[in-house]
Amino acid sequence: MAFEQAIMTEAIKQIFDDSRRTVTLYRATKTETNITGSETLNYGSAETVELIFFKTDIRYEFGLEGLLEKGDCVVFDKSNNVNISRNDKIVVDGETFLVKNVIAWKSRGEHIYDAATGFKI
Repeated sequence: MAFEQAIMTEAIKQIFDDSRRTVTLYRATKTETNITGSETLNYGSAETVELIFFKTDIRYEFGLEGLLEKGDCVVFDKSNNVNISRNDKIVVDGETFLVKNVIAWKSRGEHIYDAATGFKI
């Protein structure tokens, strides 16, 4: 089992090395007001990071809630690299994308990579 895990980890590292792209990342922090409880997003200064980034066409999927928009981009980040989070902004080629969904992919209990969906803003 450890051998299979090592092969998967090495494969992800190779894919990352072959496909990574330099992007600008603005990390989001959320604050709440004491009086109303309303939330505000604040963004830190720009960071230059390396991620796997793919622009996609907007696609819709039918679910119980109706039509669900699937996003304008997909981002992959290898384990212990950038640690992208919901509401972070990514700027690529002058376009800004807001990260909405981040899923941690694990194999046999070990974190392999994060996959995120972003929407152009």
